[in-house]
Amino acid sequence: MKNNVTFPAVLLAAIAALFACGEDRSVVLDGGAGATCLDCDGGAPDGSAPGPDKTAFVVTTDYSTGSCATIDLATRAATTNLCSIHSDAVARYHNGMVYVINRLEQDNIQILGPANGYATVAQYSVEAGSNPQDIAFAKGKAYVTRQNSNKVLVVKPDSGEKLGEIDLSSFADADGFCEPGAMYSDGTSVFVTVLRLDRNNMLNPTDKSFVAVVDAATDKVAGEGIQLYTVNPWPGFVRDGDYLYLATSGTFGSQNGAVEMIDPAARKDLGISVEARTLGGDINHFTVSKGVIYAVITDANFATALVSYDTAAATRTVLLQSAGFDLAGVAVNDRGEMYVSDRNATKPGIRIFDTKTGTELTPAPIDTGLPPFVTVFVK
Repeated sequence: MKNNVTFPAVLLAAIAALFACGEDRSVVLDGGAGATCLDCDGGAPDGSAPGPDKTAFVVTTDYSTGSCATIDLATRAATTNLCSIHSDAVARYHNGMVYVINRLEQDNIQILGPANGYATVAQYSVEAGSNPQDIAFAKGKAYVTRQNSNKVLVVKPDSGEKLGEIDLSSFADADGFCEPGAMYSDGTSVFVTVLRLDRNNMLNPTDKSFVAVVDAATDKVAGEGIQLYTVNPWPGFVRDGDYLYLATSGTFGSQNGAVEMIDPAARKDLGISVEARTLGGDINHFTVSKGVIYAVITDANFATALVSYDTAAATRTVLLQSAGFDLAGVAVNDRGEMYVSDRNATKPGIRIFDTKTGTELTPAPIDTGLPPFVTVFVK
């Protein structure tokens, strides 16, 4: 029997229905696409030296159609409806191009050229039904995780020509799948989240989740992986200083997820930085900037909030509270501005916060055409 599991497409469809009944929850990706290496703070995804952020590229969707918008960081002027992408997509920025990961039912990588008005310059399949999750870059190669395959696909970034595959089946649970997800590359190693969800039990997490480490020189798995303290890592990695941070969702409604800190050099999980219950709800999306964790959480009433957590002072602050299930991705640029996707039904758009003060800089959400999902900063 074929398992076509989509994250977050199926879950998001369920979310819309559940929200009308007063029950809601999201696992928001983006992987790809928040700050640092959700995508941009602290360096490019392949470890190359970063340039200054100039533009915010925003993935937009109403869950039936997908598009994109841009916001000029200097003027905050927005240009909407620039492209046609999947309704379930995230994005990465690499080497002057935006790579859109079109997930289940499209199963391809779409490359957009900022210099060409974000026109599609290339597009290639990564296997029908494979449900691609993320793309990372190292040593002139692109790595693509696919939720319905235990093998990480290795291709030429610009053409999709297959160069090989990396087998992660040793991490699989009893159902035979390991569910590889988000990635981070430092240029020599590629870190891959391994969710290990139970396909025979409504995709609930199993007893363990890992980060697999791939040597980009040999395209072989190095060691036995890094076992996490909590389970269900989602949405992706964020680099802050010398460390990687990873959020986990745990089991919905239990608030048993966390933000964990990983030493990429030692390939070791250093422990939990903050638990989800301390943040006030299940973690949907997050980023980290200068030791402060910013998270979009869903509380017991299925309303979202943006909270900050100062790891040094161990203090939590609510920056934005929504009445319903409204907030999605968060991303911090190199100016210290945090872009927050507000999907409010009547006035959706991007809201910008100053991470130094925690205050909102936008008098009203910036219109992005379709509601915003996640943001990637273009240099």
